[in-house]
Amino acid sequence: MPLPDPTTRRRTGFTLVELLVVIGIIALLAGITLVATTRAFRSAEVSSTKFLMHSMSDALEQFHTDFGYYPPLLRDDFNKEMPERTVLEVQDNAGELLRQYRSFSLCSLPAYLVGVGRLEPSETTSGADRDPERHDGVAGPGFRDPGSDHSWGGARDRSKNNPKKTGRVYGPYLDLADSDSMRAAQIADLGSGNSARKDDVARIDEELDRSMPLIVDAWGTPIRYYAPTWPIKSPLNGETTLEYAPIELVDYAAVTGGFKPELDPGITSAPYFLLSAGPNKRFAGSRPSGAGGDLSLVEFEPLSVTSTNTELLNTVDTTPGSLRRMLGMIKDNIREAP
Repeated sequence: MPLPDPTTRRRTGFTLVELLVVIGIIALLAGITLVATTRAFRSAEVSSTKFLMHSMSDALEQFHTDFGYYPPLLRDDFNKEMPERTVLEVQDNAGELLRQYRSFSLCSLPAYLVGVGRLEPSETTSGADRDPERHDGVAGPGFRDPGSDHSWGGARDRSKNNPKKTGRVYGPYLDLADSDSMRAAQIADLGSGNSARKDDVARIDEELDRSMPLIVDAWGTPIRYYAPTWPIKSPLNGETTLEYAPIELVDYAAVTGGFKPELDPGITSAPYFLLSAGPNKRFAGSRPSGAGGDLSLVEFEPLSVTSTNTELLNTVDTTPGSLRRMLGMIKDNIREAP
């Protein structure tokens, strides 16, 4: 019998090069799958947030139909270590407060659309916890007519809060009380104007957990409710302008296009705005913090009365990369308006 030709002997394994090629292909396919999956999740999160914000807009319109006005802006701050919610527009220094708070509130819509959250300051609740209806007239979700001051008698001073306990129950216009779209506030949510000693943060967060729910987007960031209280006319020439609107709220095309009102006409006429920080979880504040205008941290402080958004961008642009990062934040924001 002739011996087998060694040149035709069958291989029983792979060469090192072949193994490396296969591993490379698998890694490439895994990377492509990961990128596609990440994009799909991101797209789903954006869609979910847009749907939630559209539902909030529908709820605001229903509230307006029932009461003839949109919910006012409530203060989100601390008085004697607890939040004291008063209506910004009726305070003696309303103009300055609205600038300080950048014309938005985090806790207005849970109170007015869902009907949840503690509205009184702590010093008025001692011994009154047995009455869960004392804030808006209804225990849990839903509320009774906010009354002539639009705030259950506590627009100026929450210690005078006195809701009706009879009559029609309104809402909840949003059924979020047990959903992932609502969570308790933390001091970090409330902006740089609400500071506390490090040792106090955990205790204040625990108090907030029992008192201040917030509506959040798919990334867990509170959704802001804006009322257009900023000037829409230039004091220099009387022309309509976007220079004084909160810059994070202005459409990206209008920001990059020189704040021309025709690039974002809605911001001078809409009765309210909802804003999500988007996937990057960052709003662009109006003054960068840190040395040299570093935008790794952004304070939510207002521009002065005479400052403009153009001046802000010119200031930010002096630091390499800062303008790009600020514009990136603005571009990722998700806005909803009627």
